[in-house]
Amino acid sequence: MTFNISIEQSILSTIFFNQNLEEFINILDPNDFYLPAHKKVYETMVALHKEDLPIDEEFVRSRGKIDDSVLISILSATAISNALAYAMELKEASKKRTLETLLKILRAKAESGELSSDELLKETKTAIEQFENKQKIDDVLHIVSFDKIIESNPTFYLESILPIQQKEINIISAKGGSGKSYATAYLMLELANKHNLKCFGWFSEDNAGTTKKRINSLSKLHNLPISNISISGKENRAIQFVSSDKRRLEINNLFYKLKLQLKSFDVIVLDPLIAFFGGDENSNADARYFMNLLNEWCEEGNITIILIHHHSKGEGGSARGAGAFIDACRIHYTLDYKYLDKDKKEIDDRLRVLRIEKTNHFSGKKEYELKLFEGKEPRLFNTMATKTEYKTKINFSEKADKIEFPKIFDDEF
Repeated sequence: MTFNISIEQSILSTIFFNQNLEEFINILDPNDFYLPAHKKVYETMVALHKEDLPIDEEFVRSRGKIDDSVLISILSATAISNALAYAMELKEASKKRTLETLLKILRAKAESGELSSDELLKETKTAIEQFENKQKIDDVLHIVSFDKIIESNPTFYLESILPIQQKEINIISAKGGSGKSYATAYLMLELANKHNLKCFGWFSEDNAGTTKKRINSLSKLHNLPISNISISGKENRAIQFVSSDKRRLEINNLFYKLKLQLKSFDVIVLDPLIAFFGGDENSNADARYFMNLLNEWCEEGNITIILIHHHSKGEGGSARGAGAFIDACRIHYTLDYKYLDKDKKEIDDRLRVLRIEKTNHFSGKKEYELKLFEGKEPRLFNTMATKTEYKTKINFSEKADKIEFPKIFDDEF
């Protein structure tokens, strides 16, 4: 078959949700779509892209005068993770249709007897050359001469506090209840104040009110105004960006919707990693697939991602699951208490120590202290104290500016 309507709908649906049309423009021409309505939708998308306008339902409908039933069919189609492979398949079907048409024309001319054999051969060669030139697409690699490449260095936020590599994945891991969420909330405050970044944190294991209380406390402790920060909690159930049906991993369509909703943010915090990953936690292949998805998000959305990750249980546990999670990030920190004796029996409850366990580009110091709790003097706690006893020592402030709490999904989701 030289056409597939379902594939055409899925590709257009993926463009709507993913907003990354550039890679498709390098492969597909509007005439590659078999259905005229699909051709018109794609033409309209390309025109909007050239004008740097949003590629959304309203713009496409009004600009292209597209029938609602066509858009409904496209938007209800399943967005696909390997859309470029399907785009190549669509291109192949289009080439076959063009060749079939060309052969029919040449056969009709041959049967008419209007052309001599030499004239027919010449016209056939010309038609094939025109077809080959028309079907050329961009090279797989964008090759640049060495002398034209401009040197650059990776850039970091908060270099003196806790370096976070820009436009990359950063991971903070530790055992449960050690203060990972507190530390990350503090980093959001610093990023918003020192770099004027718009930050969103999805703390999926706590109520939004709990996280607000933590941010209020940290704001007072470090005299940092609360602005450019939005959060969500476990009231909005975490979605698994990818899930496995035991045969292959699939990207959740809600992931594309989430990307669109969060496109105005500069920094995205996901707590914890495992809440958003539906594959086999111990499979390097599954972990790599998930991390590649996040890396693409960083690149396409021009964002920085901070992942909070759990350690395996037990004394001296390391980051849980497949090693590919850590391999794919640019900086990996482990968080621990500030111990006051070599036997690790007492801690200064105000502080946490973060150590760089892996970095690809940062050459500065490898250990940082963050003050997360109030108090002028060290408060000593035996590490065997219960979680309840530990929490009663913390004095939270109820007074702080209002934080916006965005609702992640509409009720229908």
